[in-house]
Amino acid sequence: MMDDFNEFLVKEFYNKIGMNKTIDSFPKIERAFHKFLRNYNFSRTISNGCNAGKIPAEVILERAAKNGMDFDTLLLWILALLNQLKGVDTNE
Repeated sequence: MMDDFNEFLVKEFYNKIGMNKTIDSFPKIERAFHKFLRNYNFSRTISNGCNAGKIPAEVILERAAKNGMDFDTLLLWILALLNQLKGVDTNE
């Protein structure tokens, strides 16, 4: 599973860095990577499998609820999701 994710990151993020002329430093790579991960976790819809049609954050929260997780940090998840949906980028 992690190998698949690593391959995805290489294909969809790292291999495309050279095509983006605005990324010319490590801090810019880091900001772009955080933006990519926010999109991946909070906006991208899963296209196949048992979680098709959901976003990864939704799947994690559902699984946490089934496992009896303490939702003390739930507000942070919601805030992150709302910021992503509004297009807020605190790093740029």
